[in-house]
Amino acid sequence: MVIHHHFMYLEFSGLKRCLYKFSESLFLKTSKYILTPSPYIKDLIKAKIKKEAILCPIPFTHHKETAIHNTKMGNLLYVGTIEERKGLKYIIQALKILKQEHIPAELKIVGKIANHKYYADLQLEISKHDLNVNFFGYVSTTQLEELYSNADAFVFPSLLEGFGMAINEAMTYGLPVIAFNNSAMPYSVNENNGILVDNKDYHGLASAIKKLILNRELRNELSKGAAEYSRTLTTHDKFHDNAINILNTL
Repeated sequence: MVIHHHFMYLEFSGLKRCLYKFSESLFLKTSKYILTPSPYIKDLIKAKIKKEAILCPIPFTHHKETAIHNTKMGNLLYVGTIEERKGLKYIIQALKILKQEHIPAELKIVGKIANHKYYADLQLEISKHDLNVNFFGYVSTTQLEELYSNADAFVFPSLLEGFGMAINEAMTYGLPVIAFNNSAMPYSVNENNGILVDNKDYHGLASAIKKLILNRELRNELSKGAAEYSRTLTTHDKFHDNAINILNTL
């Protein structure tokens, strides 16, 4: 039995991509059972490996939807690792556009540094254009809850996700999500709870952020939609029962 989160070969190019694709495909094809927490990966496995995977969705804690009300306009939040795959440079490009248009926006970035050169390049660009961006690194659960609760919107410009756990977690706080339309993102984000932008389009990213900042009625409607969507996510109790049932069946 294999638990498969995402296809790693999609992160690479050239020979490394070919080697990963071959080894991952061979491993999955020779597995008797494949479990995945993601409906996106379940669909990919069926398309690429021609096998049916068993879906066992990740559980989430449901929070009070404090983000629906009393948030600071333009207070943006990103949670995730700091590396090239996460597309943070596109947020920085979008913030440069918003600053030129005098749109009030600030960004809080939470997560460990996985690529120090990438982090240094981001810091250089932020300093050069005097952007309102703060890195928090790793924070406690209490701090993270506070950041989610006080955010106006969640911006997640990742270029590849197997599931997109961060965007689902953000919606448990009633946060509307702005993300690129790629990989797993459209499986969670839709017109009722956020805005999907063409992949790597930082102009579109800036426009989406601007729309939520200036149109408070839209922002609050998407916030309510995010909270409603989050109530459809698996709880810890349901996850426990589902996992036990799957293992007993196997």
